[in-house]
Amino acid sequence: MFTFVASWFGAASMMGTMDALNQEGVSALWKIAIPSIVSCLVITLFFAKRVSMVATQYQVLSQPEAVERVYGRAGRFLLSIIILMSITVFVGSQLVAAGALFHQVLGLDLVWSTMLVISLVVLY
Repeated sequence: MFTFVASWFGAASMMGTMDALNQEGVSALWKIAIPSIVSCLVITLFFAKRVSMVATQYQVLSQPEAVERVYGRAGRFLLSIIILMSITVFVGSQLVAAGALFHQVLGLDLVWSTMLVISLVVLY
């Protein structure tokens, strides 16, 4: 449960929430903060304990493995798709943010600076 909540409420989540609050005021809480809190409560109260017990019992190494033990292959597949989508969006937003930084610092076109960042990451 703690791992899930810590990853959900990372720096990007907090920065996005603060930006939305700055632009839209307190009404942004209904779009960002409240759904996040409700999601965390649902996962914590209904899924985390059962999956954690299975993970401990079978000594699995990943969340999809633990979910498969509880909910079957369909659960593992669904969780894997959710993880893939969220990581893709997360990595994409980080690359665009780094491209915007290079754009400001180096004065390059935003698209080219983003491509430069992607090339540097791949090269690294």
